[in-house]
Order: sequence, then C-alpha cells, then structure tokens
Amino acid sequence: MKNTVLILFILTALSCSNQSNSHFYNSQYDILISYNFYKVDSTFSRDYLDKKFLRDGNLYLIFEHGFSQDSIKIRINGKEKISELITTEPSTSVAKEYKFESIESIKSVGIRLNNGKEAVVEIDTMNFYLINFNNSILKIRVPKSVPFYD
Repeated sequence: MKNTVLILFILTALSCSNQSNSHFYNSQYDILISYNFYKVDSTFSRDYLDKKFLRDGNLYLIFEHGFSQDSIKIRINGKEKISELITTEPSTSVAKEYKFESIESIKSVGIRLNNGKEAVVEIDTMNFYLINFNNSILKIRVPKSVPFYD
C-alpha cells in the first residue's frame, strides 16, 4: 500500500512539474496536410515572385495566422533544427518564415506545436508550405504560387 501511494505521489509530482514547464495552450490538436491544396488555391499571384522563388532549390515554411506564444519545433530528416516561441503579427498575419537550403537533400519535415504530436511532411518537388493553427487543427498547405503579405 505504501508503495502504491508513493508511486502515485511521484507520478503526480512529475505531472505537475511537466505542466509548470510546458506551454499553457492545448497541445492536443488534429493535423491536416493538404498536398493538393495548390489545385484549389484561389490566391492571387505575383509572377515575379513565382519566377524568383518557386522551385529555386530552397524549402520555405511560412507560419501564418493562429499562433500566440506557441512553441514550435521543426525537424529536418529527423534532426531538430528549430525550437522557439512564435506569435502571429496582426498586421501581416505571419508569425515566422523559415528558409532551408538544398531542398534536394530534404526528405521530410516534422512540425510539432506546443509539445503535441508531430506532423510529418514528405518533401518532393513543392518548396512552399503554409502552416496555420485554428480550431485545434494544425493545417499545412501547399499553395500554387508564392504567397505575399501586404
């Protein structure tokens, strides 16, 4: 009986310790990856941006709306590359932009929000990924043209 109480006490203490160090926001969310979003994407494009950046050999991850002091972790080919807090800038609706060179060496990207589950995106030829967080859904989309933010 004493062992059971001691184990429960230790588990409770560990749980409280982890909660005090973790982000206050919900780490439970669904993941939606739309590889074919570019087929229905109705955003306007600017040709000069498309010519300069589309398939330029780099990978771009753009975290857009829905982030407020959220912890993100980005892993490239299984290795952690980024770990920081991000917040969406209200005037542009962009939280953070990341550029990774040599897309041909990148096979997968893992994105984890607030220590929740990891969304893993397999990288092929598309080099722009838009990420947002709304209604407990981490959405990752591939646009048909380079996004611009006025």
